[in-house]
Amino acid sequence: VMTPQPTEFQGQISTTRFHLDQQQPILDLLVNIPLLPATPLFTLNAEPGALAWNCTRSEFTPDTAAFTWTSGPEPEWTLEARWTFDPANDLWRCAHTIRRTGQQPGRIFDAAVRFSLPPAPWSAYAQHSAWCNENQGAWHPLDGGTWILDSNGGRTTQTHTPYLFLRDAESGRALAWHLIPNGNWFIRIRSPLPSHFNTAHRPITLDLGLGDRDFRPVLEPGQTLAL
Repeated sequence: VMTPQPTEFQGQISTTRFHLDQQQPILDLLVNIPLLPATPLFTLNAEPGALAWNCTRSEFTPDTAAFTWTSGPEPEWTLEARWTFDPANDLWRCAHTIRRTGQQPGRIFDAAVRFSLPPAPWSAYAQHSAWCNENQGAWHPLDGGTWILDSNGGRTTQTHTPYLFLRDAESGRALAWHLIPNGNWFIRIRSPLPSHFNTAHRPITLDLGLGDRDFRPVLEPGQTLAL
């Protein structure tokens, strides 16, 4: 099912825009932030793995965008995503469900939503959190490398809080993400390191999801996992 309209969502002060490229949904603009073309809009590390993902459903209403992807070459996994927009507050809520569609049990190691941000002087606000030392926030320039926020022992705010704020120092544009996890979570920022020959700003790959530590659920055929 493919319903290409509407693909633009207008809030009070922001615009978000999708388009379809050979039936694959591409997120062009997220709350006024232009994104690099990337598909799919998630990452799944599982056994058996997936070599490709085919979008079998893209549906848009005035306040929702819904997608379904099936793994290839064998239909081992299905991922359903539903994005709901609150235009009065310029907020998106993203809900994802993984379904085991193979004939044998499968194991999930981590699963995350993925965004690809263009080169810019990005900085990040994040919070360290521990017993009697909660919500200790600071700004950090993102100069390259890998930067990880996560939790420990199934406690949502032990080590870090599931919140990230990114800001482009040149344009002043910014985005905030808030995970509402069920178990261990992670936020991972990756960017190529600069060199003596190329000091230009680098793009960012941002993954937000469940797993990455003590997370090995097995799904029987037909079972689902909600993110």
